[in-house]
Amino acid sequence: MDNSLQFLDSLRCPRCGELRVVYYLKIGGRHAILKAMCPNDRSKKAFRLPLEARDQWIGVVTDQIYRCARCGQPISNPVKISRSGRWIVLYLECPIHGLKDPKRHILDIIYPMVQILHQNPSNAPGAPPTFRPPPSGAPSVPSPPPPSDTPHTPPPPPPPPPPPPSAHVVPSPPYNMPYQTDSSEVIFCSDCGAALQPGALFCVVCGAEINKDEYDDI
Repeated sequence: MDNSLQFLDSLRCPRCGELRVVYYLKIGGRHAILKAMCPNDRSKKAFRLPLEARDQWIGVVTDQIYRCARCGQPISNPVKISRSGRWIVLYLECPIHGLKDPKRHILDIIYPMVQILHQNPSNAPGAPPTFRPPPSGAPSVPSPPPPSDTPHTPPPPPPPPPPPPSAHVVPSPPYNMPYQTDSSEVIFCSDCGAALQPGALFCVVCGAEINKDEYDDI
């Protein structure tokens, strides 16, 4: 017999045959410890399950967590989720009995798995990827993509490299406008040859000081 079916039978109340509702779940060492209650006679029982067989019982436990502790009816989502230390506390509201016996205490290390399996029951009894051990052996190699009927177009050629920097940097406007006299004569720096601005005291290219007498001789 499957281990999950064996656990399912042990979870049934021997008096009424109903499945007990799980209201407490924690991890201790190599075992999971849970507490469950019969929705009819309110009798309680504790279970100790091996972690190595987790995939065989986690689906059943998750299903019994999200049920009313008084009638056993399934409950879709908690109306409130809080945290107390390392415990995640769920408040479940039954459509028949309301918020009577609402709390479910789940240790934070196992709660993400319970939440994922509750939201996606088709994943049970498997564990989500973050809880699975890494696979042994060599990593799998992805298969190549299928051939396409579209002809292959070569990529465009790369753009040409930028020209090498020149020896003299041409100043940007308005500094590239040379000084002109009334006779339209252009005045240049005597040190670097750059065009001078009207009335400039220094060359904007090389920083050389401009002799004011040079302007008087023009």
